[in-house]
Amino acid sequence: SSQDEITKIRNETATKKANYNAEAETARQQSRDEINKVKQESADAIYEARQQATAQITKVKEDVSAQINAERTKLKDPDTYAALNYIIIGGLHHFYLGNWLFGLLNLMGTLIGFMTFAMGGWALIVFVLVIELPQLFRSQSIVKRWNNAVMAETLRETRIHFGLAPRI
Repeated sequence: SSQDEITKIRNETATKKANYNAEAETARQQSRDEINKVKQESADAIYEARQQATAQITKVKEDVSAQINAERTKLKDPDTYAALNYIIIGGLHHFYLGNWLFGLLNLMGTLIGFMTFAMGGWALIVFVLVIELPQLFRSQSIVKRWNNAVMAETLRETRIHFGLAPRI
């Protein structure tokens, strides 16, 4: 009978040990499952964040590219300016840079000079040429100043567009 009790206790102990091991394995598996779930959620969150960042970077690149292309049309070529200044009909180089008032004044002076050439209009043409001749020789610096002003305005607009404080 004491042998039966010992066997009974051994059986109970073995059963308890098996149950404990099964519960422990279940708990370990649940922990692994939870860890894998958290890993997957983290990986998904990182992937989503990367996708959003990539989309934002792509949008910024497109915005900057569009801005650059728009500004390229505003930049002027010094040689074109000089060629327009060289043409005898005064004022075309002013129109090229958008200075309509000076362009009209030069054009009117030149046209009036040609129409009244025989009555002394040649003096008006010479006057316009004397005024415009220095601009022909300074065409590089005049257009460079224009292009620098365009780029400064572009930089200011870009800084505002991206929420950066404009420099003074």
